Parts: sequence; C-alpha cells; structure tokens
Amino acid sequence: MPGLSPGQRALRAAVTAAQQAQGARFGGWIGLRPGNPGLRRKLYLELPGAPETLAALPLPR
Repeated sequence: MPGLSPGQRALRAAVTAAQQAQGARFGGWIGLRPGNPGLRRKLYLELPGAPETLAALPLPR
C-alpha cells in the first residue's frame, strides 16, 4: 500500500493475518474528530485475544 512505512506495512500484514486466521470474525475501523489542528484520527482493531497473537504483532516497544 503506497504511503505506508515498512513498519506500518509489517503491522498491517500481521493484523490481517491474525484476523484471517480466525475466519475473518475480527475487523477494524477509523474514528475521526475535530482536533487542533485539523482532524484527529484513531484506529480501532478487533483482534483475537490470545496472548501469542498480540505478542507477535510488530509494535514498537
């Protein structure tokens, strides 16, 4: 996906794989609200709650 950093692409791939491994029962959405300056964005993700799934995500630590 254009415009994403390598780290963002890796996270996107890991989240997609975790969601699909559970039969696509999980999803995500983006929230927007007025902020200073412009719009503030928040990404919400539904993921399987297994600790190994969450620990495998390439998040900054």
